[in-house]
Amino acid sequence: MSIKIVNMIFALFLLSSSTVFGCTAFILDTENGPILARNMDFYFGDAYLIVNKRGIQKRALLLNSSEKSNGVKWTSKYGCITLNPISYQIPCGGINEAGLVVVALYDLIKERPKPDQRTVIDIIQWIQYQLDNHRTVDEVIDSISKIRISNETFDAQLHYLICDSKGRRAVIEIIAGKEIVYRKEQMPISVLANAKYQESLKYIKKNDMIFESYQSTNEQRITRALQKVNNYNSSKDKAIKYAFQALDFVKYNRNNQKTYWSVVYDPVKQKVYFNNRDNMTKGTLDLNSIDFSQDYPEYLDTMKIYNTDLNSQLSNYDFSTHENFTRNMITKYLNLGTFLSINKDNLEIIISRTFPIISTKCE
Repeated sequence: MSIKIVNMIFALFLLSSSTVFGCTAFILDTENGPILARNMDFYFGDAYLIVNKRGIQKRALLLNSSEKSNGVKWTSKYGCITLNPISYQIPCGGINEAGLVVVALYDLIKERPKPDQRTVIDIIQWIQYQLDNHRTVDEVIDSISKIRISNETFDAQLHYLICDSKGRRAVIEIIAGKEIVYRKEQMPISVLANAKYQESLKYIKKNDMIFESYQSTNEQRITRALQKVNNYNSSKDKAIKYAFQALDFVKYNRNNQKTYWSVVYDPVKQKVYFNNRDNMTKGTLDLNSIDFSQDYPEYLDTMKIYNTDLNSQLSNYDFSTHENFTRNMITKYLNLGTFLSINKDNLEIIISRTFPIISTKCE
């Protein structure tokens, strides 16, 4: 029951059944290579930047007893940086030291993957698995034939925008119960929001990207983001600054929600640029200066940034930190007034099962 509660809370983070959330992402091709930029839009913006280490034993977080025995087990091959809104191993996006970037956005169309004989991983933890194990978009796509995405624990649906340091990219969605992949050569636009990719292409075809009034709708955000991507001029525009300007152009503010933070991933230079739009703080995290060797994670509370050098603000992610973060965030989500209920025993199980265990064997 505990994992189901975690997944359902994360689903709430992305979408309520009665409320459409924002979130917009795009890939900008610069003179130095691709960068991936995204906004996170919600009722609040709490999240931890987490440094995930190599050599950590992990397993799929699954609820269904018939799937538990078929869950994926792995040892993290690459270190990575993830943005986590709930707890460790439950990210909404990130970048690894090999130059792979994966972000998830809410998909308006809810569909369930059909069960089959592949090993299984939860739709949220899929992000962590890919960053832990793969260095290229091609490797991520190849893994789909071996590992099935499962979202049986909640009704929300995600789709993914991914890229690597060589400029390869893809959109991955679930359509009619199957994982559908759009590779770079099948992507006339490198923009994603909350509609299916093919639906996004229809938005582009039916309007000229000009609106009398910006209401931060899905259609407007997609077309505005594409306008900025198309207008980028590498000879005069500074890529990171321009990317944040583009994210500001598609910021969200409706239904008591807004854009709380924006992030730009640079897989070539191995940097994460973070902007907290709520308290107007920002900074840069340099993966080149991080020791990813096997150890417990490190973290940074994105609501408590005090200078632009994010590396200098990293702290050890010990059990006390993990317990407080997970407990506080779950309570905050439940206070939104959802149908979810939780008791002390369930909360303690969530805290214990999501904390990293340093060992030489995955039992």
